[in-house]
Amino acid sequence: MLAHCGASRAYDVLPGDILPLPDGTTAVGLYYLYGHNDEFNLNGNTFKKDTGLDTHVGVFRALHSFTIAGVPVQQNIVLPYETLRNGEIGGAKLGTTSGYGDLSFVTQVWPVSDAERGSYVGVAAVLTAPTGTYRPGNALNTSDNRWDGTLMLAGGQRFASVWRAEAYIDWHTYGNNNKAGLTGSQTLKKRDSYEAQFYLNRDFAPGTSGAIGYSVYSGGAVSIDGVETGERSQKQQLRVAVTQFLSPNSVVTLQLTHDFAVRGGYRQNVGMTLRAGLLF
Repeated sequence: MLAHCGASRAYDVLPGDILPLPDGTTAVGLYYLYGHNDEFNLNGNTFKKDTGLDTHVGVFRALHSFTIAGVPVQQNIVLPYETLRNGEIGGAKLGTTSGYGDLSFVTQVWPVSDAERGSYVGVAAVLTAPTGTYRPGNALNTSDNRWDGTLMLAGGQRFASVWRAEAYIDWHTYGNNNKAGLTGSQTLKKRDSYEAQFYLNRDFAPGTSGAIGYSVYSGGAVSIDGVETGERSQKQQLRVAVTQFLSPNSVVTLQLTHDFAVRGGYRQNVGMTLRAGLLF
């Protein structure tokens, strides 16, 4: 039985996420994420023939910004709906499934937010509740059926007028899924995992910017009833993105990704994230 293979994670970022919104702003983000997976690695063996998985995820995100003693704070809720299609590993059919993903609550705080110097330091906490669609015994699910927690430390710095470097370091911890396995009565555990995300962003014109990025994931070994399955959160990823403001209150971001050096899971050969944001 596979761990959750969906593409939506409240702690994955896009370029520019280091910048806090103005005080009193309410924003809505609508996301579409697509992923084409063409390989699966398990215990050092890579399955390529008759192997794949396509993921389609829509995400609704709402947030409100405010200040406490002059410090910017943002509260978010994130709700995905996912479809996982054509799952297969070495000819073994995993099927197709659809349903809600797990609801996440995100709090972001910026101890340092200096727009004049372009200097930012932020921290974020993510709590994910097991609210999604979970079908015990299914090989694929859109919910993890457990509580998850994430802490993130982020920093950004503008330089040479039009450039900005961004870095995000995450720690993830996981509760247990007590309805795992083919019978739906086993206990799935996942060890803590870690992620580092980096972007180099350049402004090309007022309201237009592009970025290249890199991320690395580690840890996250999965076990069922104490026996490790070989699954884990270990991979590296290249990213390229473009952001365009359509008006002062609307923005669109498109990001393409490619996974490599994957260990213990699917390789997403091509990933796409499209985000439309509206500010009120």
